[in-house]
Amino acid sequence: MKRIALFLALVMVLSLLTVFVSAEAAPECDLRPVEVDATNAKVEVDGATIETDANGTARVTLTSAVATVKIIFKDAEGTYEELKANIRDEQKYIRYYFDLGDGITNVEIHGHYVRGDKDNADLYLSGMQNAPTYFVLGGAATDNYGVWDISKYLLDRADRGYVPEDGCIQFTDNEYRIEGSVGSVFTIYYYDLADDYDEDEFGRVPPDDNVIEISEEESTSAEESTPAEESTPAEESTPAEESKPAEESTPAEESKPAEESKPATPTTGDAGIIALAVVSVLALGGAVVIKKSK
Repeated sequence: MKRIALFLALVMVLSLLTVFVSAEAAPECDLRPVEVDATNAKVEVDGATIETDANGTARVTLTSAVATVKIIFKDAEGTYEELKANIRDEQKYIRYYFDLGDGITNVEIHGHYVRGDKDNADLYLSGMQNAPTYFVLGGAATDNYGVWDISKYLLDRADRGYVPEDGCIQFTDNEYRIEGSVGSVFTIYYYDLADDYDEDEFGRVPPDDNVIEISEEESTSAEESTPAEESTPAEESTPAEESKPAEESTPAEESKPAEESKPATPTTGDAGIIALAVVSVLALGGAVVIKKSK
């Protein structure tokens, strides 16, 4: 009976919940363009449409020969999303990886951030590419990927006041300018600040967006799912900064039997139900993703 009760509890959980499993989660300091409805930041799009995957991969489709996508985290009107990066201890690297796609002829990425010596320091993709000293992976102008050590760049200039006292920089905006033929697609796998990178796969293997959706039909009530009598077997259910170096140029307890002679069906608390759901998801080979609130 214990196995039957646990099985039925699992069926009930799966019937009530839609579980999303993804191999990747969006990083904490993400500078990629996003769909307008998917962010707290202000997004201004001109000459393009945007689609994003669950892991943040963005596909920008040109509807004009020149498109701009600007994400505003903070401006004179207020802070829409507090996008900070601890470059001293945590988000030490800027990672970028994209696919130009057929028809895309040129891309420039330009952001602004607050640091120790100024409130509008520039961060250019071309500026990073022109400062190869700080690349730890990729970085040639012809590469579509790179990992740039912004921590070392700023710390090397600490005597000029580049590093804030708390070691954190804050991004105010990031803009993409994309040129190409109408209908062409620019795909951005990564453009973020992170504490690590995969030397073997980064820039070679696109991030996995294997999202598994488990959705059952309308749930069966607990009364229908529980056997009316212990003697009757339960019916089985099938679970369905810059152009010169980066700035200068310009991520239950089980209930005990009521009677010794007649064991009661064990119950499962909320924690037990959640554990069962996680076990079920992991059995499918995925990882549970909890999306951060912004």
